[in-house]
Amino acid sequence: AGVQIGFDLDANDQPYVAFQDGSSGYAGSCYTFEAGSWTRVGGTTYSNGKPAVWNSLAVDKSTGDVYVLWTDFNGGRRAYTTKWDGSSWTDVGNSAVSNKSVAFEQKIAIHPYTNNPYVALVTGSGSGGNLDVFEYDGSAWNTLGSDISSGLTYGMDATFNESGVYLVSFEDLSYSNTISVMREKNGSWEFVGPRGFTNGAASSSEITTYNNSPYVLYQDDALNGKASVRYYDFSIVGVESVVHAENLVYPNPALDFIRVKNIEKPTTAKLFNLQGRLVWNGTIRPNQQIWVGDLANGIYVLDMSNKKTKVVI
Repeated sequence: AGVQIGFDLDANDQPYVAFQDGSSGYAGSCYTFEAGSWTRVGGTTYSNGKPAVWNSLAVDKSTGDVYVLWTDFNGGRRAYTTKWDGSSWTDVGNSAVSNKSVAFEQKIAIHPYTNNPYVALVTGSGSGGNLDVFEYDGSAWNTLGSDISSGLTYGMDATFNESGVYLVSFEDLSYSNTISVMREKNGSWEFVGPRGFTNGAASSSEITTYNNSPYVLYQDDALNGKASVRYYDFSIVGVESVVHAENLVYPNPALDFIRVKNIEKPTTAKLFNLQGRLVWNGTIRPNQQIWVGDLANGIYVLDMSNKKTKVVI
């Protein structure tokens, strides 16, 4: 039996599934579907044989790395993120995400520009807890927010929108059991729209985005527990997490073309709009102009050898 399932697709729409595996002592197993059959990734459990509960899975669309967030039920209910890099499973940071105990709820998401994993945990010992957020910066897990809603939460989900804004939805137990959404902005947290936007008790929230606007699915107590969906009628655009190195690109803002400073040899580059769509890719050479006159006015992200720069056109 497989329960408490995490799921995601890679950039080629290949599915990956992680779950508590009843046939392996309830350790965590990850399977992918390829060549017409399901195969166990790595041929072993990702939790090193430990009972893995509340599994959440995310695939880095640019590298293909598979990340599974799981809780060691017999190890103080501490959360771990384990990565499959194509050859082995390794614990990200070689440590637990946090020393706090997880209270049933957790979610992992990959930043679309920095490729850093973000983890949201409901920590505590009861059916609700404090909502904490962490980021792995390549060397260590850092706390981005502790008890971000200043109250008990449950029924949590988290995602990035196309602009790279991190969004968390949750049942706001400290606000009449309504549903609220919060976003991270420059190291602080703020509510998206009114807190408790459902105006009545609700539970089991799920969040996704379209054109940078959040859409939230939830169980609506006012409709006898039926599913409802609401969206925030405003595009949340931000590039706070992108390296602000506009001086590397000139002119910026640009009209017809851009150049990149300090290019000493041919460098592979990609240009994305804030919906994450690739609008240009190629090789930049010293003093070369990149034509952007055909692009719509707006903010773009130029990705050069993992250095990401905001470009205004």
